[in-house]
Formats: sequence, C-alpha cells, structure tokens
Amino acid sequence: MKLVDPATRADSPPGEAGELAARGHDVMAGYYKNPAATARAIDREGWLYTGDLARRRDDGNYRIVGRCKEQINRGGEQIHPAEVEEFLHHHPDVAEVAVLGLPDAKYGEIVAAWIVPRAGATLSAEAIGAYCKGQITHFKIFQHVAIVQSLPRTVTGKVRKHVLKDQAIAELGLGDVAAIQTA
Repeated sequence: MKLVDPATRADSPPGEAGELAARGHDVMAGYYKNPAATARAIDREGWLYTGDLARRRDDGNYRIVGRCKEQINRGGEQIHPAEVEEFLHHHPDVAEVAVLGLPDAKYGEIVAAWIVPRAGATLSAEAIGAYCKGQITHFKIFQHVAIVQSLPRTVTGKVRKHVLKDQAIAELGLGDVAAIQTA
C-alpha cells in the first residue's frame, strides 16, 4: 500500500492525504473486456489506483477521507470535502452537511456547503463562516452556503452531490463557467 498524488502519482509526503494505491496477489488483474479502464487504474508495475483519498495513521493503518473525483481544486489548493464536512459536523447546530466544488472563473473551483440545521436550531451563512474563521485554513472555507431542510439522497442513503451541484450551477448562473475545460 502507498499514498500518491492523484495527478502525478508521485509519493505523497508523510502526513498528507493521497490516493490509495495497492499492489499484490489479491489485487485485481483488470476490468473485464475494458483495457482502457484497466490502463487508467493499474500501472505497469501492478499498482492499482483505487480513487480513494486516504491518510496514513500513526498505527500504520489508513483512514479513507474521500474520493479523488470529489476533491476540490481551488486555485491549485487541494481540498478534501470530507475534511471540511467533518469540521462542520462539530458545530452544535449542524445536523448534516455536504461539501463540494462549484465552478469558478478565477479559481477553477470554489468550496460550497449545504447545511441541514439540527431540529429547533437557527443557522445562518454568516454564523457558520464566523465559526470556520481561524479554525480551518482560509481556502477551505466555503464561498457558497445553503441552509436547507434536507439533502437529496439515493435509495441507499448516500447524498446525491451531483444533484446539489447541478442545482447550484443553474441557480447561480454558472453554466458558462462550468463549460470551461480546465484540464
């Protein structure tokens, strides 16, 4: 097992999150009848790049912190939504939260948060922003926030982040920015 930078596949520095890669006898040989997908996921040395972002714990085990596809690239700064979500969950009035990137002409992406307040609690974007200021790195603080009553979910209970993103792009008029090819 190793952690690598998802873009370069160079080893991640100690303590940094990276894409989890695995190699060994128990790793799949490839995707059935799909050599292109196999080439993207498995390199010539047999490393399988899982698409999971993880951190190595002090005990040598790994903690999954998100997915590479969900990673937000704000002006070259890599932000893991799960890390920001975990921080916001510590706010006493937050019941649920979803964080993702929205397209931005200047930074490529900005951080956006959808927050469900606890029953009986009153939340505002300003109060959540003040809670974050000085507690997490400035570039991880959201530029868009929506206080909502619920989050859209799949039948298995997973938050449908693509629905939130599509709605925000339409509501904020970001269609032209979203169409710009950045990579």
